[in-house]
Amino acid sequence: MTPIVLTLALLMAHAPVRVDKTLSASEVVRRLDVTSFPSSIGPRRRPGAWTFRDYGVTRLEPKGRDFITLYERDKSWVFTIEVLGPSYRGTIVCMTDHALNGGSYYTQDPMEIEEGPGGLLRATDRTVTHPKCPVRRSLWEPR
Repeated sequence: MTPIVLTLALLMAHAPVRVDKTLSASEVVRRLDVTSFPSSIGPRRRPGAWTFRDYGVTRLEPKGRDFITLYERDKSWVFTIEVLGPSYRGTIVCMTDHALNGGSYYTQDPMEIEEGPGGLLRATDRTVTHPKCPVRRSLWEPR
């Protein structure tokens, strides 16, 4: 092999792979590891529970391919997922997490997700922004 061909082969072997397939919102809901990012589900974490379904968030209302609303069984919490498009290594989604039980908890965040172990989708640690998903918080925060 010539040095140029060898160099190109090494560079291509370590280059990040662009993901062109955009996930549907329903697929994100089915496969998302909800323990991979901060949310209202955090305090309820338990061994062996990973997905919205595992935590009782089972009422689904899809609105097209890219948007879905999810409720807990008793409709005390609502989540929304909007698929915003592909990122360099995964998919960017906008997630909203909101209390409907009289509480004031409300967050909205864009996040990048990618496939992780066992076929689950996990939030990455990369910070992303998107004009269709401004970060919003309605939480009591001590000063």
